[in-house]
Amino acid sequence: KEGKTKKRAFTLIELLIVVAIIAILSLIALPNLLEAQTRAKHARVDADQRTIAVGLEMYFVDHNNYPLRNARLGPNGFWQAQLTTPIAYIGSHLSDCFCTEDTLANKHYQYAHCEKMKSYILVSVGPDTVDDFDEEAWMCPMGRTYPPVYDPTNGTVSRGDVWRISKQGGCCPLPRRW
Repeated sequence: KEGKTKKRAFTLIELLIVVAIIAILSLIALPNLLEAQTRAKHARVDADQRTIAVGLEMYFVDHNNYPLRNARLGPNGFWQAQLTTPIAYIGSHLSDCFCTEDTLANKHYQYAHCEKMKSYILVSVGPDTVDDFDEEAWMCPMGRTYPPVYDPTNGTVSRGDVWRISKQGGCCPLPRRW
């Protein structure tokens, strides 16, 4: 009997406690990981809108106006084509990473310009992926209500679109994103 050594093993209770601790830690970490993806997309939208805004301002310097929204130019026939050909104000067409097949068919940033006020607005559908932008409301603001503007301080589930408005102002007072 002296030659036998006692085998050491974990008890069932110890294993259950370890599994419970791992489950609790994963429940704490999972929402943060999901929000990180939304924060990364929001950072990309901000960078894309900044790039497009620089291209729009360079276009404005050359043409004394912003590109027409409904111009049918380029391979895809949408407004960003005026910023890539024949002069490359931006390197390539940029698409909205929040767009899905259900929101916008072409997945590109929405754009409107007010020729009278020499201003423009760029719109991403935002994390809620709901297309709330109403171009007519922006152009003719009298008595209209605006969709919510996404605010990252409200968390990643905040409703609203991500907007960027030109420095010249706009056809109506809207929150600015710089």
